[in-house]
Amino acid sequence: MKNSRNACNLFIILAMIVLELGVICLSLSAQQGDYAAHTSAIDPANSRAEQEAESLVALSAEKIIELLQQEPGLLLQVKKVMVRKAYEQGRLLDPADLTDEALFRILRQDETVRVLASREIVERGYIRVKPNRREMERQQAIASGSNLAKLASYWFKN
Repeated sequence: MKNSRNACNLFIILAMIVLELGVICLSLSAQQGDYAAHTSAIDPANSRAEQEAESLVALSAEKIIELLQQEPGLLLQVKKVMVRKAYEQGRLLDPADLTDEALFRILRQDETVRVLASREIVERGYIRVKPNRREMERQQAIASGSNLAKLASYWFKN
């Protein structure tokens, strides 16, 4: 009886190892698919092009204003970002500069303000990009690895 239980436990451990190796292989193949990331000396996420994209790309003024009108908490947060930025530049804002209409006017006129507001909107999850196929494969590989760990802990506890 004890030998059959030990054999069963050994079989379970071997099955988990095989599954884990499969997950590792899937993860490695997903990583190798991103050839540019492995052949570049610079991490693409920190590249000059990525930094330029972050500093130059913004939502349209009307889209930002629409979101701010729908979300008062976001409106307040964007105003705080503007106050912090002005303070960093050594400027003090007049309370009249902080009205909703004043902010909307600045958003229509100043690309830098739109970039700052867009960044805040994205960071707070009001707009997000769906993952591409490669990112979804990585997420699935990670999730299946954590599921294996849960299964293993269940088997070893019982």
